[in-house]
Amino acid sequence: MDDWHHIPYFANISATTHTQLHSHARCRQFQAGAFIFREGEPCAGFFIVVDGLVRIYRTNGEGRLHTLSLLRPITSFNEVAAVDGRCNPFNAVAVTQSTVWHISHAHLISMMASDRQLLQNYVQQLAHQNRDYVER
Repeated sequence: MDDWHHIPYFANISATTHTQLHSHARCRQFQAGAFIFREGEPCAGFFIVVDGLVRIYRTNGEGRLHTLSLLRPITSFNEVAAVDGRCNPFNAVAVTQSTVWHISHAHLISMMASDRQLLQNYVQQLAHQNRDYVER
C-alpha cells in the first residue's frame, strides 16, 4: 500500500515508522472462501482490507454462524488481538477474492514503542470503536 496516512491508525506517523510499515507489512491475497484466520488461533496480527469483501464471524456452541461484520476496502480488523497478543476473537474469511495488508503483532508493538503518534492514534481508534459499540 502506498499511502498509510489515509488510515486513521497511521495518520501523521513519523517517516521512520512509515518506512517500517513498508518493510514489515505484507500484502496477502485470498480466494473466495479462504480463511484469513480462525477464532481461537494464536494472534494473527493487524489487517486492512484493500480489495474484496471479508466476513468477520463467530460460531456458537451449536455450530451456527453469527456474522459480526462484512468488511469492504479500506477497513481494518483484528485490532484488539493485534495489540494484546491473545488469540483471535473471531473468524475472518474472504467472501470474494480479497487482498489484505497484514502487520504482525510483534512489528506493530515495536512500532508503537518507538512512535508516540502511532500509539496515540491506536488508542483513539480503539476508544472510538468502543464508544460506537456502547452507544448502539
